[in-house]
Amino acid sequence: MRGSPKLLKVAIGGSKGKTTTMSLIEHVLMAGSPNKSILSSSTTEGVKLNCKFVKYANQGNYFSATDHTGSINLPHDIFLSEATSFMLSRGFYDHHEHHIAVYTGIEETEHRDIHKTFENYLNAKKKLYDLLSYNDIAIINSDDKYWRKVTSNCKAQIITFGVNPHADLQIKNYNIKSDYSWFSFKFLNQIHEIKTFLPGIFNLYNICAAILTLYSLNFCLSNSLKSIEKFTGVPGRMEKHFLSGNRIAIVDYAHTPNSIKSAIEWLKLAYKSHKIITVFGCGGDRSEEKRPIMGKIASELSDYVYITTDNPRNEDKLSIINDIASGIVKNNYSTYVYRALAIKRALLDNKNSVVLIAGKGNETYTEIIKKYYYRKINGKRVRNNFKVPQRGYILKSDTDILSYIVNKHKLGSIQKSEIKKYRSNNKYISDSMILNHRLRLAPNCYFQKNQTSGMLY
Repeated sequence: MRGSPKLLKVAIGGSKGKTTTMSLIEHVLMAGSPNKSILSSSTTEGVKLNCKFVKYANQGNYFSATDHTGSINLPHDIFLSEATSFMLSRGFYDHHEHHIAVYTGIEETEHRDIHKTFENYLNAKKKLYDLLSYNDIAIINSDDKYWRKVTSNCKAQIITFGVNPHADLQIKNYNIKSDYSWFSFKFLNQIHEIKTFLPGIFNLYNICAAILTLYSLNFCLSNSLKSIEKFTGVPGRMEKHFLSGNRIAIVDYAHTPNSIKSAIEWLKLAYKSHKIITVFGCGGDRSEEKRPIMGKIASELSDYVYITTDNPRNEDKLSIINDIASGIVKNNYSTYVYRALAIKRALLDNKNSVVLIAGKGNETYTEIIKKYYYRKINGKRVRNNFKVPQRGYILKSDTDILSYIVNKHKLGSIQKSEIKKYRSNNKYISDSMILNHRLRLAPNCYFQKNQTSGMLY
């Protein structure tokens, strides 16, 4: 890397695993470098300094959070960020040097609403690695079939990970259980072993990416492994809750065909004596072609499926649900417009089952409308092509919905999540503030005032 810069910048790119990979790195850095300050920026969790949310970061310009120019009044030594295709395609990273860039893999059906074609999407992701210099490091998932295209113009040193025998860090053996995973890997001609609480094969890749990033930051490999073994997971990512009636509820962020397939396949492998029940929906104004694909995958792999909503935005909720159902051949599904009701029915109607609540993870909002920014050109008011979502809120994450149902119907006991979302107006926003804001801006959207207290239970 470029010789000992004051601020080390690490960007994590790809369609999946970014938040988990970043959280793993953040966890080890906090444990191993108590005197260092670690700033992180996540698309789902906002801006944090040393794992605590930053209240006063100015996000009007994304990179205001990375510099020491007064936008953040606290010093930091390492900056971790999730590099999204949206930011990359609009040049947010063009003039900001990253020392390490991670590639987790790419989904072919993602973000067609923004990029129109997969080729455009791939080129946007590729841009992060094109921007690296000769002294930087690119950490690449070489089991992904597009990794060579992504790195075709990359000038940095490339370190690969994966199952394939040519990977620099090669996954050798693994054993996936319901409550833990174990795997061995070969790196620098030595075999290492690690046991982790993170479930599923997909998390082995996230761990490998984190290990190589930490190694590139000159962290001791053995200490990194010990710290990773203590990492218990990310809220809303395969978040497990054991309930009465031999039920297990899993809250996860899986919202693409591959991610929902991987999640259900792991559940079938880990919980062979349980029925697999899946609750999910698809976002409005996003990648319509993936809806029937996800419906087909969920139906074929699950014992029963509850199709519901997930950020409908401008689209009709029933239209989205029908698109999902069009890919299903088997008669093993029901449809519910209200997500809370779908979760309730999935839990109450299915004993001895694993209920996967997929799509939203730890999100506490539902996008229901859009606003457009206007500007004046030659004295005329013109609507920008750039659409800025104005979110309406359901006030509760899936974990909070789950908690309400479980406690009300005596299925066990779950504490409500204490996740505080970092909002675009740079404040912590209480539920009452969200309610007042939502009712003022969008009184007729999605949930009416008299529905927020009971949440349709």
